Amino acid sequence: MSNQSNNRLPVLPSRLSLEQMQKRLELVKKGHSLLKQKSQGLTDKFQATLKEIKECKENLPNLFRTSFFSLTEAKYAAGGDISLAVMASIRKSASRVQVNMENVLGCQIPQFEKEQPCIALSKPEDRNKTKNRPIISRGCFEIENCKNVFHQTLEKLIVLASLQSRFLILDRTIKATNRRMNAIQMVVQPKIQNTIAYVLEELAEQEREEFCRLKRIKTKKLKDAKLKAKLKLSQNHAMVRR
Repeated sequence: MSNQSNNRLPVLPSRLSLEQMQKRLELVKKGHSLLKQKSQGLTDKFQATLKEIKECKENLPNLFRTSFFSLTEAKYAAGGDISLAVMASIRKSASRVQVNMENVLGCQIPQFEKEQPCIALSKPEDRNKTKNRPIISRGCFEIENCKNVFHQTLEKLIVLASLQSRFLILDRTIKATNRRMNAIQMVVQPKIQNTIAYVLEELAEQEREEFCRLKRIKTKKLKDAKLKAKLKLSQNHAMVRR
């Protein structure tokens, strides 16, 4: 008995409780359906994000190779280490990242965007012209080209960071949504169904008790009516004898 009471909600067995539980069950089923649709939509977005991350990571090695090769060319053309000169010439950040929130099925996901557009790379014909330039002019050109290549790599890294953030948040949201779906399906919905079954059983028992009570009352009334009829008949016989 205690196990059955733990698997249902504490309600009084009445018609009003039955109606409330039935409406509540409909709402729970509707909520489960909406959560299932949300989980499916988030899963589709998750799969698309995973595909984008894979494509982005496949292109990154070539970008890193090109970036560090251009750095080596810049060092060679400048005649040595250029890090101190570059750090001394920096006054403010060349690139800034802006964070915008994207709403995906009720889930807030940060979207990283580069405020300034990516600097265009130098053309191959321009690089061929540098071979005939003086060493100083060629060094400046290689340093500028190295900066442009690293700007492009930085933009790809910002895109990858945005995708990774979306991947992690979607993964956590999908797990939380699935836990809520399982809780509704395995805990909440069975409790409401057990409560409805309990109320129906109690109401049926009350109807049976009421039927038996009315039947006993009817039987008692019939007996009383027969007794009254006998008494009246005996009184009539007594009056006739007198």
